[in-house]
Amino acid sequence: MNTALDDKEGVLWSTACDTGAVDTAPQELQALGAHVGQCRGRVARLGAAQCALEAVQGFVGARLVTTLTVVVAVVGLVVWLWPAAAGL
Repeated sequence: MNTALDDKEGVLWSTACDTGAVDTAPQELQALGAHVGQCRGRVARLGAAQCALEAVQGFVGARLVTTLTVVVAVVGLVVWLWPAAAGL
């Protein structure tokens, strides 16, 4: 038996049940809750990383020439000072 039901919000959902009794077991709800908790945690971490990357992109995009100049200067300084730091 495959039935389609409208809930209070008007969302259409369907279920397949041969016995006619449509209900969830406590174990199913617990597993669903654990799954949703994991998904929310991953989305929160990814969302925070995405926000940080967007901020960096905005900063670098607005100051592209300055950023490239600073990166080249730092790399040049490291290359120039590396033999002195190594005792060569």
